[in-house]
Amino acid sequence: MMVEKIRYLLFVFLIVLKYTQAYADFNEACSSIKSWSSFFQNTGQCLLASLYIYYDQTNLDRLFSNNNFQATTNSCCQNGIVCTNCRPLSISYSNQSVIGQVLVYFQYYVNNDQYVSSNKSSIKVNSFDKVYSSELSGCWSGFCSHFSQVFNINSQQLSVTIDPQQEQSPQIIISQFSIVINYCPSFCQSCDPNNVCLQCTNGYYISEQNVCNSNKQCQPCHISCQTCDGLLNINCITCANAYFIQTNKICVPNCDQNQYADTINNISQKYCKQCQILCKSCSNGTTCDSCIDGYTLDSNKQCQSCHISCQTCDGLLNINCITCANAYFIQTNKICVPNCDQNQYADTINNSSQKYCKQCQILCKSCSNGITCDSCIDGYSLDSNKQCLPCDKTCQTCND
Repeated sequence: MMVEKIRYLLFVFLIVLKYTQAYADFNEACSSIKSWSSFFQNTGQCLLASLYIYYDQTNLDRLFSNNNFQATTNSCCQNGIVCTNCRPLSISYSNQSVIGQVLVYFQYYVNNDQYVSSNKSSIKVNSFDKVYSSELSGCWSGFCSHFSQVFNINSQQLSVTIDPQQEQSPQIIISQFSIVINYCPSFCQSCDPNNVCLQCTNGYYISEQNVCNSNKQCQPCHISCQTCDGLLNINCITCANAYFIQTNKICVPNCDQNQYADTINNISQKYCKQCQILCKSCSNGTTCDSCIDGYTLDSNKQCQSCHISCQTCDGLLNINCITCANAYFIQTNKICVPNCDQNQYADTINNSSQKYCKQCQILCKSCSNGITCDSCIDGYSLDSNKQCLPCDKTCQTCND
């Protein structure tokens, strides 16, 4: 039992030692490769790094242990030798952050002391539909040339394919195959070869923190903006969901009363469009739901002018007034008149915005308010309190 336990512990120790050494080798290779390019030295992240062989099991194990990684090749390609019947090596990688730049590096070696007059390997990176090739010319056994190229991909997906196109019997060994990436700055959708942000993701805009060194960073837009060119709610280019954009680049949850939400012509972006000039409110750009003062809706939902005496109305005639124009008084029958009848008074106190013709007391012939009389009907005379009292029975009319 003790022997079995010792064997088990020894097995575990060897496994840990193997992966510890592999991790150390990987870090050594990564640091060495990044040092060749000052651009990647501080910010680059190694996806693959090998100083000695084309690819080894340690690197492949590392690839497959990352759910974002996928690698495919043929089992005949072992110990760094690229066989004539091997399919291309393809590596794909994905990340939530945008990958700005990719450094692809490897070296060519000739196997078995052979002479190579020419050889070409195609390298395809992402979906640029371009094939990059390196030529060998007059090469004996040993190191011949290397491939080193930086690609600006601006994508969350990375795909690298190397196809060793064997045209002669000598086999080509590809060693030190390495991939180093630089992520774009946070919330950046694309960046230039110097890793300076060119375009931010939705909800952010480029802000130059320091104009002298072009330190551009993505800052959040106002909550109402989906895309913007500044910090405030007046800097919206497109609006967030449930917001409508107005002509002044402001995004609002609801359009103004004299505007309508255009969701037909602009499916991806809801715009506040102006109603017709005579509309107080509308649902589209051709008809009105209500009219401005001085106009009323006809049967075609167009605004027609009220009668001259009406400020607002529900028809075209002078009997359709709701409120009167200036210097007009409204009577109980919805007619607006320039002067009230003799037995009426103009109520301008209780209704400051609208002048009404109100009825005098029943015994008043004329009045200035609803409490007292200015003159009385026949058979009545005005007392000192401006109330109408009956005349003597013998009088048809009488004085005060």
